[in-house]
Amino acid sequence: AKQVPPVTICRSGVWQWETHGHWPLGSHRSPLDLGGGSWRHDPDHPLWLGGSSTDLAFADPPLDRTHLDARPDVLSLDLPPAESPIRISGEPVIELAVTQESPGTVVGWLSDIAPDGTGLVLGLWPHCARHPGGTATLRLQLAPVHHELAPGHRFRVSLASSYAPIYAHARQEQQVSAHSVALSLPLETSQSETAIPG
Repeated sequence: AKQVPPVTICRSGVWQWETHGHWPLGSHRSPLDLGGGSWRHDPDHPLWLGGSSTDLAFADPPLDRTHLDARPDVLSLDLPPAESPIRISGEPVIELAVTQESPGTVVGWLSDIAPDGTGLVLGLWPHCARHPGGTATLRLQLAPVHHELAPGHRFRVSLASSYAPIYAHARQEQQVSAHSVALSLPLETSQSETAIPG
């Protein structure tokens, strides 16, 4: 009988089907420092993915969410453009310290940003972590990805305090500051860590 590889997966970015003996193919490398910044959470005007929870049960969410990145209540942090193709396979991780007055949520997601400014969100949903108030260190383990970043494209980490209708958000308006934001990428083992700009 013909041997069928145990893993068949589509690589986003180049949109090619691949077969592998195991998955994921990547392992996490040294965290990349993205710095930090701040945003103001307004519970009366939360991020809204679009449609309703009923709509999302029957339709794919928008893949280009750069319109959310442009909002004043979203912090977007970019790595430099890639000089050569970068392949990642596994679960990216965002680690950061966050300061805010009251308990709430911190939501993070990863995108591939093209030279023309359009984006492709990586992973179906962002990750949400509960913040207890004050200063806390958070770890956001994002959804699995299998992706190739093209030369000239760059990775972007986006952070916010709301993401409706997927996650509940704090009802208090407050200033949120993120410090020491670091991104760990599951770089495929066939690539050198120097392939990642940073």
